[in-house]
Amino acid sequence: MGLFDSTKRRQLNDLEREVLANPTPQNMVSLVERYMAAADEEHALEMARKAVEKFPNSEKVQNTYQNVRRLQLQSEITEINKALRRSPSKAHYERLAAIYHTELGNRTKAFETALEGLTKYPNSDGLHLISGQIRMDRFHTDFLANDFTEAVSHLEKAASINPNNYKSHLCLARLYSEACVFGKAKPVLEQVLKANPGDTNVETLLRHVEDNVAL
Repeated sequence: MGLFDSTKRRQLNDLEREVLANPTPQNMVSLVERYMAAADEEHALEMARKAVEKFPNSEKVQNTYQNVRRLQLQSEITEINKALRRSPSKAHYERLAAIYHTELGNRTKAFETALEGLTKYPNSDGLHLISGQIRMDRFHTDFLANDFTEAVSHLEKAASINPNNYKSHLCLARLYSEACVFGKAKPVLEQVLKANPGDTNVETLLRHVEDNVAL
């Protein structure tokens, strides 16, 4: 590392201390951008995550975090797409759909990828889970019956293919509860709680379901 690099590193370290001493959405985003300009993606992501934790409602902070993750993940996305053209596998589709859904928050690309994967690998519980989660999100936004039906269908398939798929069971139970089908929600939640004892979120939902089953 040359003198210029050492000086730049000290400047960034000093700036980071100043920002963390008095953080605002603006100065945290500015610091992330400085790290990206210095090709220090590791520190850029670390600071972007801290910014999201500190200012979760800041659109600028959220967009900056997504941009950092997108840049970091772009090489992996490119490699997966190459692999899908050469010799596709269930794992490739699952990973790509998960990147779009979980890492980048791009539900449209995640759903397209999951559905394409399911045409080739219909027994992928991971792809059914992602499809079900996206349909559930749409239902919560638009309240369309078709989204509810499709969400339940995908989640039931995921749970059937892999009985240990915790997320699919939990999402199913929530949908059943929202539809007031408490008799279906109760055994699903009991199964989830048996596999994950002490999960307070599941316990709370189960109490709500049990109260309504008893009515």
